[in-house]
Order: sequence, then C-alpha cells, then structure tokens
Amino acid sequence: MTRRAVVAAAVCAAAWGCGGEDAQPLDAVDGGHEVATDAAGDSEAGSAGEDAGPDSGDVPGVDADADAVAEVDVPTCVAGSACDDGDPCTDDDRCDAAGGCAGTARSCDDGLSCTVDSCAAGACEHALSPGFCLSEGAVPTCVDNLAEDPDATCRLCDASGAEPGWKLKVDGAPCDDGDACTPQDRCELGVCKGSGVLSCTTTNPCAEAVCEPAAGCVDVPSPGPCDDGNGCTGPDTCVDGACVGAPLTTPCDDGDACTLGDACSEGACVPGAPDPCDDGDPCTDDACVPPFGCQHDAASHCDDGDACTVDTCDALGACDHAAFEGPCEDGDLCTVGEECAAGTCAGGEPADCDDANPCTADSCASDVGCRHLFISAPCDDGVACTSVDTCVTGACFGAKTASCPFCPPPVSQEAGRIEELAVGVDGMPGSGLDVDGDAATCAPVGECSAGIDNALAFLALFNDTFASGIDDGLIELIADFGDASLDGAPFFLPVYNAVLADSNPTCDSQTTSCSYRANQSSFDASCRPFFSFDDARIEGSTLTAGGVGSTVTIALPFQGSVLAFTLANARLEATVTLSGDGEHIVMVEALVGGAAPKDQLIDAIAALDENVLPLPPEQLASVLDAAIDNDIDLDGDGVLDAASAALHIRTAPAELE
Repeated sequence: MTRRAVVAAAVCAAAWGCGGEDAQPLDAVDGGHEVATDAAGDSEAGSAGEDAGPDSGDVPGVDADADAVAEVDVPTCVAGSACDDGDPCTDDDRCDAAGGCAGTARSCDDGLSCTVDSCAAGACEHALSPGFCLSEGAVPTCVDNLAEDPDATCRLCDASGAEPGWKLKVDGAPCDDGDACTPQDRCELGVCKGSGVLSCTTTNPCAEAVCEPAAGCVDVPSPGPCDDGNGCTGPDTCVDGACVGAPLTTPCDDGDACTLGDACSEGACVPGAPDPCDDGDPCTDDACVPPFGCQHDAASHCDDGDACTVDTCDALGACDHAAFEGPCEDGDLCTVGEECAAGTCAGGEPADCDDANPCTADSCASDVGCRHLFISAPCDDGVACTSVDTCVTGACFGAKTASCPFCPPPVSQEAGRIEELAVGVDGMPGSGLDVDGDAATCAPVGECSAGIDNALAFLALFNDTFASGIDDGLIELIADFGDASLDGAPFFLPVYNAVLADSNPTCDSQTTSCSYRANQSSFDASCRPFFSFDDARIEGSTLTAGGVGSTVTIALPFQGSVLAFTLANARLEATVTLSGDGEHIVMVEALVGGAAPKDQLIDAIAALDENVLPLPPEQLASVLDAAIDNDIDLDGDGVLDAASAALHIRTAPAELE
C-alpha cells in the first residue's frame, strides 16, 4: 500500500470509522499510540525485523509499511461538516477550518417593537417593555398605555402597574364590532354590540346601494334605462354600472343666457352666437349679463351721479339733468336729513347710533352705518342681589351674592358628558336641520340640499379647538337626563357647564364615567339653566326638543376667553341609545339647529381675547360681516335678520352630584 493510501485510510478511520463495524478511531491503534513514521519508512515503535509480522494493534488491511509513513496530525472536525457546539441557542453548527465547532445565533425577533427578544436554554423569550400591552389576536399587536385594544375595542390597555392588563370601557362608549352595517356600535359589559341598520343610498342611476359587513355601502350595477344628465346624448342605458348614451345633433341650451342657437356636437352642447340684446330704445343701456341674459338699464343711461339732479331721457336718447331741491343721500351712512340746495346735497346731521345698551361701544362707519361692538365694562344688570356687574358678550351679568338665591346643583345618575361638539361643515343632510321649515331653501348656497340650513358652516374651522378643549377638560358640558321619560311624555332637558366633582377630582373621562358638579354660571338669577329645553320628548329611539320660540344660550371656554352665543328658534333632533334593559340612556347623538342674529354673533367673536383672534377685532368683524349671509327671518317681517347654525353633539355616560 502506498503512503498516500495509508494516510487516507488513517484519516478515514479517525474521522468516520471506515472499514466495517469493528473499525476503531485511529487513536486506538497500537495500544492507543498515534501511528508515526519517519523518512526511512521504519516505524518508531520497532525494527524492520519486527515489522515483518503484523502487530496485534495494526489497522486491519494495512501492512507493516504503514509504519514507515511520515508523522501526520489528523483533525477530528473536518471544515464544513455538521457538529454540535454545545450551545442550545445556536443553529446550523458547523466545523470551521481550525477544527472548532461554531453555530449561528438563533434569531428570536418576533417583529414587535414593544418586546425585548432573547434566547435562553434553547427557547425564545419575548419580554414586554414597560408602558405597553400585547394584543394577542390573529396578528399580535403592541398597544400603548390607555390605548384601545384593536382586537377587542371595548377594553383599554392599563400598563400603569407592575404587570400590564386590560380594563373595560364604560357602557355606552363607542366601539367597532367589525360590521360596517351596524352604525351604532356601543360597549356593553365589555362587549361591543352593534345596533341599527346602515341606510345605503347612491347617486348612481345604474347601481343599487347595498351594505356589506366588511366594506359598508357599495354600489352593485343594475340594468335599465337611465339619464346621464347630458342632453346631447341618448337614448341613455346602463352598461356595467355606467350610464351610456350615443351623441346627438339636436338643439340644446348651454346654460348661458347670452348665446343664441346652441346645438349638440360630439356629445357636448356648443354655444351659439352672442345675443346682441338691442331693444331699440335709445334711452337704455343694453347689455347681456350671464346668467341673467339681456339687461336694459334705463336708470344708468342718463345718470350723472349727482343726487341733486333729476335725470331724464327723451325719445331721441338725449339726456336732461334738471336741478332738484329736496331730501337726498350724500353717500355717508353716518349722516341723516341731507337736503339739496343750489345743486349740492348737504346739511345732514350725525346719525344717532346709541342703542341704549351699556355693554356696547356705539360707533359709525360711513360705508356700513352704525355698529355696536361688545365691551368689557361695569354695568347694572337690574338684579338687586348681584354685584360687580360686568359686561360679557353684549349683556350685563352680575356675580351672585349671599342675598341671591343659590341654585342647588342638580343631582342625577342619568347624565351625559358631551364628548363631541362640532359645527356642521355644510348644509347637507346629516350636518344640520331645516331651521326655517322651508324645504325649498338651504344654506350655505352651493353646499346644501334638502332644506338644511347652516349659513355659519364656515365656523367649522374652530372644530379642532373645540375638540382639544373637550379632550383637555376645558370644555365640560353635561346634559341632565334625570327627568327623561321614555314613553313620549315631555320633560325638561338642561345642559350645564360643569367641573369634576370633589369625589373624583382626577377622574379620566376618556376612559371611565365621571361625576360632575354644575357651575353656578349655568344659571340665571332665577336659577333657570341658560342652555335648556322645556319640551323634550323621546319616542322610540328619537329625541326631539325645541322649535319656534325656543332660545338657548351656549357659553364655551375658548383659548382663555368665553365664546357665548344665543340660538333663537333652537331645535334638537337626536338618536338615543339605551342600555340592554332599555331603561337607561347611555348615548345621545344629536343635531342642534337655530338662528343667531348676525350682528350679535359677529360681536361675540370679535369680543374674544385679541391674542387668539386671527385678525384685529374691527377687521375681523368686517370680514365676518362679508362672509355671513342672513338666511332666517326671526320676526316674520319679511327681512332676513339672522344666520342659521348647526352643531353636532354626542354624549357618553356621566353623573351629576
């Protein structure tokens, strides 16, 4: 056998025990001594003569010449082969080039940012970090302290103690039952229960609106005739949910009263020639004004702009300007009683802008006339038992003294904290109410339908401020349902400005039901709440209150000031959610509508602390005056004298003590 073969056999025997079941590791050969050979080929263990016969410890099949092979150290761990490094927290252990055994550290990453991942004794451990809970639903999720469990929305994470846990939301708290077709989801004994049926509508004439639990309202295509709203196509038919019609070449109306001969072309109405609008009268100025059409202005044709002339036009179109003597208007709204004399309008006296209200600063601007801005100043409210009477938002209020009747704070276990208060964003259904009772009118123009009145929709820009005030506990409004009757009988429904009661001064209203104490500022001198309805009724799940003749005053803390405003003809419409036994009100979701006199509202906003206003008070008043359009006639004289408003309100359970 060659030396190479001997070495190969030795390595094989040492590493894998080649040559049969009785093969032994190389160290067992020759009584446990390594086989070593010198350059001369003789074994160091004996002479050539001794090598003539087989040693009792020789490897079977290897002749005595093996003793003559050069000495070699044979590794016991061949690089790349599997091995065991003795560490249970490593995987894929392999021999390295140096004969050692090493593995790759086991990855215990669970993909969650709130756990500290490690390996111990071959098992992965995931320690939860402080301040978190672990929601172990279909997909484990980290939940911050006081945050909602995404897999059980009626409980909140409580990681304030040594061990994290879960606490249930109060009954009536909003939740999500996972069914988009139940719009009124509320917690009841820790379980989210959905109620109501989502009403689905569609504006697509080629679809039917249906509700799917996973997606909510969806449009399902339906066949049949339709109208695509384009007078230049037809006949229109539903195809795969779309209304499709062929182009027509018929006469049409492009909507511009100043064009003639409009006609359809390639599915569109093409304008015709401009209307000349010539009425043949030399004493009129003819013009076409979209969208009204031809205008023939006789007054402006000969108007010389002089209030002290009588302007006329003869049959040939010639103008005459005869002198006039008598009452005139000089264009200054702060003067009255002007007279034309010698061709000049003059002699007027200053307008009397005194409104006899000690809580307004009366002034006059030539372009707008009299203005009455709220001031903060001492006054007399006419109530003997009040003192330090002060002007607030244009009215005189006095502080109650010991001689004033103290208004006992109401006690009620049937109350609701207003957890959402927002101005309606437009005049669409769901954003407001029909304040004037006329379904043919709505506001704001271009953003309304179905008779919904909400001319003050632009005030929705304050909604984030209101939401922050409620979340921070600065705005606490508590509705008292203690007198509520569930059988349709009328009851008194007040809403109080309040503070947390002494029994729970640190109560967190975001996670639990709290007790409150009504402020004395909620009452007038006769102890009637400013914000209240006398004739509230609950029929089924519908709550209504107020109407024509009902007036409420709402005071809202606003960035260090108080925004107080009055709604006339105030009305409330709400949906009521009852407890499982049907005996307690757990939630009210309401729309409150009414009308605010424009000047009063402008002055109330302009009277806020100048530091929180976007513009100086007088400039802001001017901007609001231009932005607000009166749309309600409160006194029935045919003159629009107030602007409609809408508030969205939602309550959560609370108590009064």
